[in-house]
Amino acid sequence: MVRHNWTRKVAIAGISAGCLVGQSLAGEYRNDTRFRDAVTAFVANSGQSAQASVLAKTAGGREAPLLQVATPGDTPIEARRAILLVGGIDSDCPATAETALDVITELVSQAHAEADGPAARLLHDYVIYVVPRLNPDGIERFFEKPQQSSRLNGRAVDDDRDGLVNEDGPDDLDGDGVISVMRVAEPGGEWMIDPEHPNLMRRADASKGEVGVYRILLEGRDDDNDGHMNEDGAGGVDPDRNWPHFYESGEIGVGAHQVSEPETLALARFVVDHPRIAAIIVYGRNDNIVSPPKGEQRDAAGVAYRDLHPDDVKLYAHISEKYQELTGLKRSSKGDPRGAFYAWAYAQRGIPVLATSVWAPEADKPDDAKPADTSDADVAEGAADDDEAQVENKPERRKKKDKSDDPEETDPVGLRVISNADNQAAHGGAPLAGEWRPFDHPTLGRVELGGVAPFATTAPAPEELDAIAKREATFVLDIADRLPRLSLRDATCKAIGPGVWEIELTLVNDGYLPTRIGAARLAECPPTIVRPDLPPERVLGGKRLERVPVLAGSGGAAKLRWLISGADGETVTFIAGSVIDPEIRVEVKLAAADKEKAQ
Repeated sequence: MVRHNWTRKVAIAGISAGCLVGQSLAGEYRNDTRFRDAVTAFVANSGQSAQASVLAKTAGGREAPLLQVATPGDTPIEARRAILLVGGIDSDCPATAETALDVITELVSQAHAEADGPAARLLHDYVIYVVPRLNPDGIERFFEKPQQSSRLNGRAVDDDRDGLVNEDGPDDLDGDGVISVMRVAEPGGEWMIDPEHPNLMRRADASKGEVGVYRILLEGRDDDNDGHMNEDGAGGVDPDRNWPHFYESGEIGVGAHQVSEPETLALARFVVDHPRIAAIIVYGRNDNIVSPPKGEQRDAAGVAYRDLHPDDVKLYAHISEKYQELTGLKRSSKGDPRGAFYAWAYAQRGIPVLATSVWAPEADKPDDAKPADTSDADVAEGAADDDEAQVENKPERRKKKDKSDDPEETDPVGLRVISNADNQAAHGGAPLAGEWRPFDHPTLGRVELGGVAPFATTAPAPEELDAIAKREATFVLDIADRLPRLSLRDATCKAIGPGVWEIELTLVNDGYLPTRIGAARLAECPPTIVRPDLPPERVLGGKRLERVPVLAGSGGAAKLRWLISGADGETVTFIAGSVIDPEIRVEVKLAAADKEKAQ
């Protein structure tokens, strides 16, 4: 087991237990240095409830921090159930790193403000682990000039296999500080100008008689004179395509092999080494709670489910309704489970793993104006991906394997994110989809530069971050309240012979979620075990270890029975627990009375 060198920060003079009460959240985007300083400050200001360590050091030399947050309680921290929050895994969504750190800051603040409130109970009963910035290499590009949206980490990779690395990446041809896209006039191209929004592009729909006349490329030139543009830029590996679940071996950006990166391997080890993690919330580009998948697709062997186990679809649908109610987020990008952390953790650990992008651009068109078969999630993904991930020479591009995985083909690039007359993006006032500007390209001739600005569809305005964190904190509390809650009830004791007793009791789950969701049963995760705390020879009937495969939520129950030997008046303890759930105990007195209530 990997042991982390936790650094415990003791409250210093002048900082009280309530020091976080009323403290505002950051409300800003912080580069790597300032983010690490913020982690240190959070731990120092949290008294003895928070500890910090380094999960991993990335290929780019940066540290991915890890937080452990819990207050002293009846159950030792190592024996408690845990909730894991992961942010900053998708570096084109920099707000997710801020959200992860701000959410735990908000929860600690609430716990100090209300000693008997839900946040205080959460930190008393659970341990919260937070990996706020898994891909610090990639997120740092948000602060660099020229600004370019990228999901890759800092590993140097020879993408074009010419013996050189990072020798031909995108170029800021017009010096505006932004890597945008180029449209190149070409008969038979896939793209056309949207007639209603001339600054936007969309794929031509031949079935409607539309004709494509443009190619779209990432802004750049052929820096190494090999006849290709932008084929080997800075980075790297996408940490959210580097996981074993439906891993796309051999594609650009997925890594040399599964969990090839220090940060992904360290996170995998952490999850495996902490089996009491009962739920994971992932803040990133993927989503499975605003738009829960249907749980139908399986792998080629017909074993693993691509998205959700069918038995979990209704659970996720209900959680989705509550999430939207609590956060107000109604639109999100689709989840793509191929090589994604959230999909791996769900399938392999068999626990609820909830992925959210935490924010989506507002739509300016009424819902009745969109096609009936196009969901908000489809459109949001189209707006974000068509102009970013789908350009021909995007370094982390995908090879399309399944037409159903494409974003909405006829949706104009960025159409749904134009929300005001002057066409300003949320971050820094940069143009969201500026006018196309002519440029004389050294090899392509006359091209035009423009398109949706980097991060326009993935990074909310800094002033929105506080509200996002507060909303997401309410969801963490809600999920904790929905986890299984076990109790042993209705114990009865009956003498059936000299020194022989029949014991019956009922194991009940009062939580909303079942003790094992569908994914856990498919992965054959261990069941709940109930046992009398007796030597084996005293268990005369019934199983020494009663295995309860699954208890439904909201009152699911299993009645259990044993024959044991013992003296009249003796007290016998029965214990229930699982790999995830801490042990619960009930004492039964062996007495001649027909019924003995649990003490």
